[in-house]
Amino acid sequence: MKNTVTVMILSLLFAASLLAKQGQQKGENKESILSQSSITGTWIGEVEGQPAVTILLIEEGEKLSGKAIFDQISSGGTQVSGQKAEVSLTNLEFSNGTLSFKLKRPNDNEEKLLMKFSSQVEATLQPADAQNVPDELIIKMKKRKEN
Repeated sequence: MKNTVTVMILSLLFAASLLAKQGQQKGENKESILSQSSITGTWIGEVEGQPAVTILLIEEGEKLSGKAIFDQISSGGTQVSGQKAEVSLTNLEFSNGTLSFKLKRPNDNEEKLLMKFSSQVEATLQPADAQNVPDELIIKMKKRKEN
């Protein structure tokens, strides 16, 4: 009886250590999947089904660079007017699945944004300085498939 209990305890400990190791490997896999080079490309964001922003991320050596192209929505807020505003991204830093950067708007206001990646093809874009960001300020981004 004592031997049976000992074997059961050892089996449970072994199973628990295997599960813990698998959990660590899954965490490592997510981090390795979301590398700096894996997030480069063209990202498209929409607001209420309308194009709102395109972000182009480029890897130059060990650094990231990029630009944002904002689609201007008509005053009624339902149609894209066809006009676009393009700005360069500066101070790009990628860490733990999040890209932080600054952009300078045409009116010279500088804004810090975060792009949080949930996978290699999905992310969200939001202001960096807000504590509790309202849902309407979070833009869902999808990576455009490259040919």
